[in-house]
Order: sequence, then structure tokens, then C-alpha cells
Amino acid sequence: MDDYAPSASDQYASDNGFYYAWASTTIGSENLKKIYFKNPDNGGLPDEWKNYADFLQSWEKFPCLISLDDWIGNSDRNPGNIIFINKNRLGIIDHGRLFGVHDWRYEPVDPNNDLWMNQALECFKIFYKPSFPNHIACQPIFNEAIEHSSVFQIHKDMIESQIVDIVKILEPHHTSAETLVSAFINYCLERLKTINIRLRTQLGHLGATV
Repeated sequence: MDDYAPSASDQYASDNGFYYAWASTTIGSENLKKIYFKNPDNGGLPDEWKNYADFLQSWEKFPCLISLDDWIGNSDRNPGNIIFINKNRLGIIDHGRLFGVHDWRYEPVDPNNDLWMNQALECFKIFYKPSFPNHIACQPIFNEAIEHSSVFQIHKDMIESQIVDIVKILEPHHTSAETLVSAFINYCLERLKTINIRLRTQLGHLGATV
């Protein structure tokens, strides 16, 4: 579920122009947090996004999310697609804007395209501005990047086969499912080859040992 406007009964949100950053009626938890943020396209303030970063920083899997978004080229990480269930349990949803482009169904996909912003990484860097985060703080991100690469290499063939099967079920008349999925797998493989160099560069640790 994406972010959505407050209900008419929520007078505070209505009066102040806020929207719900994380809300769900289907996750099945009573511990969901309702956090107020102004939509960044309509005057959201830096302090509000600092609060967003604070929540993410306290999550033990945040380094994994940062490296994942770099790997898959996700340019659309925002409060609406991270559902906070409790401190160490988050729901990560909505991965439609991938591969560093606005709409990968119609745009060319290039694993070397880095003309997009990793929003999760930017939230991490907020804590250390105007300087770069130290190497100890960055190490878990580098470690997760290595883990992504290792696990994907082991399960690549199974993943590719299962995605092809899904495409054929959803689009039974599709004549090039294997070709499309192969391009997706190739994107993932190529991104993994340079993921640590990219992350070290963006975090100011190009010369660091990983």
C-alpha cells in the first residue's frame, strides 16, 4: 500500500497538509506506526526527512536495503513504500521504478546507468553531513553488497527459471519470455560486478578495503 491522504476525521493532518507515510490495513499487526510527513513534492521539510532517516537508521537491515537499492537501480525509495511494523520489522514494498529509469517497460535498461539517486543511501548520509560517514559505519553496507552477490550467484539459475515460469503464466502468448528474463538477470549480474566500487565512491571510501 502506498502513501495516501489522511482521512477527513483526522483534523490534525487535514489542518497541516500532512499525509500518512506508513499505514496499512492488511499487514496484520497492531503495532503499525502512523507517521505524519508532508509530501516532498508539496513542501516537505528537511527536518521531516531527517525523522525518516532516524527511523531507518535504527533498523538493523538498513545496510541491506541500501545495497539492494543500488543493485537493482531503485530510484523510488520513499516513506510510502517502507511500512514500519515495529523497530526491527519493516515491510518493503513497491519496486516498480527499477533499473535506474522511470519506466523500464519502455526505456532502455543499462547496468552502467547511474544517473539516478539511491534515496536509501542519501538517508544514511544525512547523519554525517557535511562530511562522509566513517569506514566503520559504512562496513555493514559493503558486507551486504558482498552477500547479495554471493547468494545471487548460487541461486541465479533457479531465480531465472521461476521468473520465466511466472511470465508465461501471466502472459501465456508471450513469445520472448526467456529473452526478457535473461536481460533482467544480466542487469543484476553486471551491477553486482561493480557494486562495491560504486558504494565506496558514493560514501567517500574508494580506497577502502572491503
